[in-house]
Amino acid sequence: MTRSADTTKLGLAGTDAQLLIELLKFATVVTRPMKATVAAHHDLSVNELRVLMCLSGEGALAGQEIAGLMSMAPMNVSRALARLEALGWIERVEDGHDRRRQPVQLSKAGWKAYNSILPDIRETARWLFAPLAGADRRKMLAMIAKLNARIEAWGEEEEDVSRGRR
Repeated sequence: MTRSADTTKLGLAGTDAQLLIELLKFATVVTRPMKATVAAHHDLSVNELRVLMCLSGEGALAGQEIAGLMSMAPMNVSRALARLEALGWIERVEDGHDRRRQPVQLSKAGWKAYNSILPDIRETARWLFAPLAGADRRKMLAMIAKLNARIEAWGEEEEDVSRGRR
């Protein structure tokens, strides 16, 4: 059973606090459709799927870069990369500027696999965002970008926030 936000409780927690609570809940449950309708159908974990999607859009990246872009724990990225490498879906490439950096990219088999998964990703996205009109989707994307930028700056402001100065 799912429940939507009870706006009558906003006065108790405050609008911003309630919004934060709803975002935290959403962040937890949004992976459910991806897990059930995409990852599980292709015998992948959600983390493996996230890494696959990241590499398809960004090209060759090192594990640390994937972790940063996808907001994933480095250990989860390492595990996902190990599995994708075992499947033959990624390959290591040399970095001509930094021999210590170990980027990976999708292999030919990885691109084939990704392209076979892509219709399920698109269908899940269509289902999830069906209640939102195009303008609402664009606004949501802009709002998420603003919040992501704010969160990325958080490390610089963390001390002030913890002291109640922001």
